[in-house]
This record gives sequence, structure tokens and C-alpha cells, in this order.
Amino acid sequence: MQRALIALMLAAAMLPFGCGAAGYDMMGPAMTTSEAKAVDSERYAAGAEGRNSDAPMAPPETGEPKATASVEPRKVIYTARLEIIVADVESALARTDEIARKMGGYMQHVSGSGITIRVPADKFDSAVAEVTKLGPVAERNITAQDVTEQYTDLKVRLDNARATLKRLQAILEKTTTVKDVLAVEQELARVRTEIERMQGQMNLLSSRIAYATITVAFRRSSDVPQHIRVRLPFWWLGQLGLETLMDF
Repeated sequence: MQRALIALMLAAAMLPFGCGAAGYDMMGPAMTTSEAKAVDSERYAAGAEGRNSDAPMAPPETGEPKATASVEPRKVIYTARLEIIVADVESALARTDEIARKMGGYMQHVSGSGITIRVPADKFDSAVAEVTKLGPVAERNITAQDVTEQYTDLKVRLDNARATLKRLQAILEKTTTVKDVLAVEQELARVRTEIERMQGQMNLLSSRIAYATITVAFRRSSDVPQHIRVRLPFWWLGQLGLETLMDF
């Protein structure tokens, strides 16, 4: 009898993390047709009595604003990929790192003539504007990815997994046989692994939401074909000798 009870409790604890708690019937035991009619009659009579009574009516609504439920902000990941032409790549890399620090961010990666920085999401536009001042922009790719549903779903599954872990720990305290203890401990290990995996995903997602990513590839002006240099940012700048000035 005890083993059957343990198996039943373990099966309940192993419900999928994606599902919410099971719904309970809040209506109580089902009524017969005659009982239902009697209840309906009583409700109708009570309603009629209330409508015909001399009780004072509810006061009219005032013009005071009603409290509204707070709306959670959307979870958005901002990303920018830029290609900028500069005369001095090393100086541009150092300047980009400086911009990131000034905005409250940091340099994530530097490779050759490219750099990746992370800045607070609310400073994303300002950081992009500062970086694009370093030289003519040959390529610009900016994205805003809404991950609100993904974030919410992951949070729900993580909460469910933690609730499952607590149920399993409670079951383990009531388990006496070695076989049942091993079965519960095996399930506990699986749930803990799932929690660690989902927590890692949540941490990564939260980081990408909080800090936008800006990747910049710098190209030396001397390495850029002349017809491209003449077109950046306006074709007529080539007639002023800009392509020659950019070589220095």
C-alpha cells in the first residue's frame, strides 16, 4: 500500500514543467435537475426582492481615476552591426571601447580590426550615434528582437520545475524503502539538472535584454577601393579630394 502511494505521489511530481498546476473543481458536487431548478428559483426571487425593495441605490461613480493593473514592459534584445571606414583603426578601436565605458557598458571582444561592445539597453541609440561619428558608415544593420513570450514561458517552466523539486523533496522525507528512495533521488537529480539548464538560459536571456550588443568592423580608408570612397557619404566629396585625405 505504501509503495503504491509513493508511486502515485512520484507520478504527480513528474508532471511536465510547462504545464501549470492542475485545476480544481470549485463548484462542489454536481446537483440534480430538480435541485438546480430550486436554486435558480431562489436566485430569481432574491433578485426580484432586491429590485423592488426601498434600499438605497449605489452612489454614482465619481470622476476619480481607477487603479489599473501595471503592464510589464516588453523584453527586447537590441543588436547593431556596423562597418565603418576610418584612417586609423587602432585609434577607432580605442575610441569605441571608451564610448562603451562612458555609456556604462564594457568591451566584450576585440579581434583584428573588429570590436564588440555591450551597453545598457537604454543607452543603445546614444552609443550607436557616437560610434557612427568615427567615420563614414559603409554598412549598418540594426535589429530589435522581441523575446517577451520566450522570457515568460521560460520563467513559468522554471517556477514549475522548482515547485516539482519541493514536492519530490517532501516525498523523499516520507519514503522508507531503498527502492523508492533511489527512484525519488534519481528524479530529484533530473529535475535539478533541468533547473540548472533553464536558469542558465534565463541568465543569458536577461543579460542580452539588459545590455545591447554593438559589433563594429573597421576598414582602413587606404584599403577601400576608390570608387567606394568617393561614394561615402556623398559622391561629390570625391571631387573635394576626400579620398586622398582619408589615406593619411
